[in-house]
Parts: sequence; structure tokens; C-alpha cells
Amino acid sequence: MALEIPAINNEQCALAQHLGIEIGTANASELPQLMGESNRIKTFKYKSRSFDICHASKTTGAWDAVHEFNSNLWAIRELLVSRRGVGRSGI
Repeated sequence: MALEIPAINNEQCALAQHLGIEIGTANASELPQLMGESNRIKTFKYKSRSFDICHASKTTGAWDAVHEFNSNLWAIRELLVSRRGVGRSGI
């Protein structure tokens, strides 16, 4: 019998930890939800907030935080929401 290990969504887990969510006890609906991906940057929504996250080695420009998860560094930035749409902080 093969051991089945569930896939880990590194970006989702790193963002959840950054937001102070206890991954081991949270329900799936309590975790940040993937909204899309472009150029190796994933966008997640958590409650009314949106975030970009990617491997720190792939970043350019300004990011709000770097979070370590699963022996990797992940760059995180909160997206600013205005009446004109979503903008990226630090740009």
C-alpha cells in the first residue's frame, strides 16, 4: 500500500501563516483562496483583502514582506483596492 501525502500549496500556507492563521486547525474555507496566477505570481483573497505572493527569488520591485515557509522564502504584498480597481502596493 502506497503512502498518500496530500499536496502542499506552499504559497497558500505561507500567506496563511503570515496572516496568523493556524494551518493545522483551519478549515479550507478559512484559508486564503486562490484568485489567479500570472508570471509566477499567485493572487489570493482573504476576507476582503487581496494579496500577491511568489517565491522571493522571482521578485522585482517592492514587496511588503518576506515569509519563510517549507525551507523557502516567499514575497508577499497586499493589493490596494480603490474605486478605480486593484493596484499593487509598492509600485
